[in-house]
Amino acid sequence: MAVPVPRLLYADATPEALAHGLGTGWPTGGVLSAEAGAVFGAHGMGYETILRNLALLNVLWDGGEIAVDRRSKPSFQLRDRRLTFGLMVQPDALRGFLERAGALPRGTGFIARFLIAWPASTQGTRAYRSTPASTPAVDRFASRITALLDMPLPTDAAGGLNPVTLDLSPPARIAWIRAHDEIESGLGVGGDYQSVRDVAAKAAENVARLAALFHVLAHGPTGSVGVDAIDGAVRIVGWHLHEARRLLADLDTPPALAAAIRLDTWLLNEVRGTGSGRVPTTRVYQFGPACVRDSRDLKTALATLTERGRARMEEVGRRRYVVVNPALVEGGSVKRRE
Repeated sequence: MAVPVPRLLYADATPEALAHGLGTGWPTGGVLSAEAGAVFGAHGMGYETILRNLALLNVLWDGGEIAVDRRSKPSFQLRDRRLTFGLMVQPDALRGFLERAGALPRGTGFIARFLIAWPASTQGTRAYRSTPASTPAVDRFASRITALLDMPLPTDAAGGLNPVTLDLSPPARIAWIRAHDEIESGLGVGGDYQSVRDVAAKAAENVARLAALFHVLAHGPTGSVGVDAIDGAVRIVGWHLHEARRLLADLDTPPALAAAIRLDTWLLNEVRGTGSGRVPTTRVYQFGPACVRDSRDLKTALATLTERGRARMEEVGRRRYVVVNPALVEGGSVKRRE
């Protein structure tokens, strides 16, 4: 029997390649990509195969079992394997994936398994900072991760994972149940999470998973998960849950309206930061949202804002400006600059 060679990291592998690598080689891995458009845009993510592939990826995340039958190559069984994802993707690429796949990514629970974040752009504020002479916290973290990776991987005779079971301490169990019930109460009509029920329904499970990771990082794969780990996981998962609500609401919005909303938000931040009630179009093209950096897209988005009385175009000589309705700015604290 061949000795499996450890391979933990994948980039833009197709779901079929992932299944084969995990099923016949090292039983655990992660798809980590800073350019996840390649993952979501891969040929394996076409509509014809999307349902099968999402079901496969969900089983790998859950640690379930699935048989992979192939015509030209040996078939194999996926059992006791694990897969995680860490992806960075542009909103437009994610929007395109969801449009191609329709309701499947959310209906199958694929999107719900992620901790979603949509941070605001820091472009224009990233002043140069010298590299620190030392990074003791990073070094300690790297040393700890290395020590955990050097521990023998618990596997069975078939090469599948045989992980240690971590129990919750009594206080941790009480804290987890409380978090579960609070999230559940937000799923009903008028609740905070009604629009992201699929994501919220997985939140309590993600709390338990994340708390277990915190425990292993601090204490190793022994003992019981404490209440501090649960409390920390609740805060982190809760933040990501609100981020998911914000992002998915934007993705559910028609693209033209979504572009207008992003432009509106950017314009308000811009005028509050500069103190000027109008923004040169050249600045919008250079620093504004990517979705309006084309003149035609800006014109379309601005027409929507003009219709709603939020902003309008103004020409001064050969220069063009976007003028924001002063009533939208807190305290009217903007001034005109000639």
